[in-house]
Amino acid sequence: MNKVISLVKRHFWLLVGLNLGVLALTAAIAAFYPRSWTASAQFILANSTSNLDASLGPLGSLKSTGNGFSDEVSPLKIQASILTSADVLSRIWTTDPERKQFTRLDGYAKFFKVAPQEQSTILGLEVMGSSPELALKRARKLSVVYQERLNELRQDDVMARERFTRTALEQAHRDLVSAQAQLAGFKQKTGLVNIDEQTRGLIETISALTTAQTQAEAEGSAAKVRAEVLAKRLGMTGAQALKALSLGENKEYQALRQKLIEVQTALAQARGLYTDRNPRVQSLLLQRETLLGALRTQLQLAVPKAQGVDTTLGGNGGAQDGRIELILNLLQAEGVGEGLGRQANQIQKRLDELGGRLGSISTQQGQLLELERRYSIAEGVYKGMVAQVQQARVSAFNAYPNVQILDQPSVDPKPTNPKLFLIFLGGGLAAVLGSLALVLFLESYNPLFDVRDVEGMAFPILARLPNLKQAPQPQGETEVAFQRLASAVSLMDLENRRLLVTSSTVAEGKTTLTLGLALALVEFGFRVLLVDGDLRKGGLTLRLGHRARQKGAPVPVMPGLDLLPAVPQSVKVTEFVARGQFAQGLEQVQDNYDYILVDSAPLGLTGETALMAAAVQNVLFVVRPGISDRNSVQESLLQLTQQRIRVLGLALNANQRLREYYPYVRQGAQA
Repeated sequence: MNKVISLVKRHFWLLVGLNLGVLALTAAIAAFYPRSWTASAQFILANSTSNLDASLGPLGSLKSTGNGFSDEVSPLKIQASILTSADVLSRIWTTDPERKQFTRLDGYAKFFKVAPQEQSTILGLEVMGSSPELALKRARKLSVVYQERLNELRQDDVMARERFTRTALEQAHRDLVSAQAQLAGFKQKTGLVNIDEQTRGLIETISALTTAQTQAEAEGSAAKVRAEVLAKRLGMTGAQALKALSLGENKEYQALRQKLIEVQTALAQARGLYTDRNPRVQSLLLQRETLLGALRTQLQLAVPKAQGVDTTLGGNGGAQDGRIELILNLLQAEGVGEGLGRQANQIQKRLDELGGRLGSISTQQGQLLELERRYSIAEGVYKGMVAQVQQARVSAFNAYPNVQILDQPSVDPKPTNPKLFLIFLGGGLAAVLGSLALVLFLESYNPLFDVRDVEGMAFPILARLPNLKQAPQPQGETEVAFQRLASAVSLMDLENRRLLVTSSTVAEGKTTLTLGLALALVEFGFRVLLVDGDLRKGGLTLRLGHRARQKGAPVPVMPGLDLLPAVPQSVKVTEFVARGQFAQGLEQVQDNYDYILVDSAPLGLTGETALMAAAVQNVLFVVRPGISDRNSVQESLLQLTQQRIRVLGLALNANQRLREYYPYVRQGAQA
C-alpha cells in the first residue's frame, strides 16, 4: 500500500492531468454522443388448427393434426430469422429516410433486434431510431413487411409442393378414369353390379320359381286327373266334348281360353316371386276370375239349357243338364291343366336361364373383383394425391404459421442511448486503467528504488532507518538507528572530519538523517557543526528555528551542536559555491568542531551539490525505497564515483518498522 501511495505521489501531476483528460473526454462523449430511441413490439405465434383426414380406401387414410411446431426445430428462431432476413430489412431500407447514411445492409440491420422469449411463443422486437417518430415508423413498417413476407413464403411453399405433385396427380386421375371405364364396361357387358346381392337374389328367385313350378305341376296333374275322371264318366275326350258343344270353332271362346292360360302362367310366376298379398298377384287373380266368368258366359250362350242348373257334379238337375255341367268341368279342367303345364314349362326355361346366369357369375366373379380392386387402388391413389395437395396448403401454414401482433409498436419517450451510467463507468475504468498504464510506462523508464537493488551495488549499507513517529529534536532522545550510524561514522577515517549527506531527489529524508546523526554524535561527546547546504530552500535552518544569513558565525542549537544557516535566496547559489565561498566558510570553522555535517540539496536536481561534495570529499548517500528513482540513484552514485568523491555508504531510510528500544537509564537520571 505504501508503494502505491509513493507511486501516486511521485507521478501525481501526470496522473491528475491524465484523469482530467479522461474526465473531459467522458463528459464530451456523454454530451455529444448521438441519441437514439427504441420502439418495441411483441408478436405471438398462434397454434395452427388446420386438420386433414382423408380416406384412401384400401391404402388406408391420411391424417394431419395441423400442429406445425417441431420438437427438434425452434419455430421462434425460424420466425426471428425471417423477421431479420435481408429480404425483409431491404424493403424497409429502401423507404427509410436515413438510408443514405448506410452503404451496406449489415450496418442498417443493427437497428433491429429480435428476442424470442423462453417457454412461450412470443417474439420481442426492438427497433432503434434517431428520433421517436423514426423508431416507431420503422417498427410499424417491419410489422407490415413481415406479414407480407410470411404470405409469400406460404404461397411459394404451396406452389413448390403442387409443382412436384401435379404430374403424379394427373397420372393418378388418368389411371382412375381408365379403371372406372373398364369396371363400368364389364358391369354393363355382364350385368353384374353387386355379386353378393345379385347371387342372393338369383338364388331366392330360383327357389321361388322352383316352388311355383312344383305347385303348378301339382295343380296341373290334379287338373289332368280330374279331366281324365270326367272324360271317363262322360265317355268322351275334351275335344269330343268341345265339338259336342259346338265350341271348337268359337273364336271368342278360344281367345278367352288362351288368355286364361296366359294369366294362369303369369300368376304362377308372380306367386314364385311374391306373396298372395302383393298387388301383382291380386291383379292376376282378379283377371283369372274375370276370364273364368267370361268362359262360363260363353258356355251358357252355347248351351242355353245350362242356365239355372246346379253346376255341381252331384246336382239334382236333369240328366242332360248334369252332362253339360260335366262337359264344362271337363273343358275347364283340361284348360287349367294345359295352362299349368305351359306355366311349368315357362318356369323351367326361366330356371334354366337363371341357373346358367348363376353359373356364369362364379366364373366372372374373379374378374369383377380384380377390376373393383384396381378401381379402389386407383381411387385411393388419386385421393391420396388430392390429399397431398390439400396437405401442402395445410403444411404451408404449419411451416409459416399465422403471426399475430400481441403488442402494437410503441416508443419510450426517453432515449435509450447513450447510457450515461455505462459511459461514466467506462470513463472511470479508462481512468483507472490509463493511470495504471501510465505508471507502469513511467516506471519502465525510471522505476522506484527497491531494497533488492542494493545487492547489485558496491556500496555498503551504513544504516537502516525505521519509520519515525516524529522527527529528531534537540535535547530529545536519539533513535538507536542514529546511534548505530554515529558509531559507524566515528570509527571511519574521515578527511577533515567532514561529511556531506545527500540523495538523488527530494523527500528521501536527508535533513532528518543529518539532524539525527548530529544529535547522536553529540551524545557520544563530539562537537558537531550542522551546515545547511540546501542553499535554495534552507530546510534545516527553518526546522531549527533560525533564518538564513548572508555572512555570520555559527549559531548554537544545543550544547555541543551549532548551526551554520543557509544564505539568503538573493545570493546566486551556484556562483557562491563555485567561487569557493562555501569551502572558505568551512575552513574558517574547521578547527572548532569534531565533525562538520552538511545537509545538501538533492544531487540529481541541482548543480551545486556536486561542487559541495568535491569540497567535503566524504558523502553519505540516502535512499528511500518506494520514493527514490532507481535511475536517479544510479546516476547520482555514478557521478560521485567519476568525480573521485568518497562515498562512505548508503543509508536506507524508512526501511523497517520502528522497534521497541531496550530501556536504560540516562546519565544523571534517577532510576
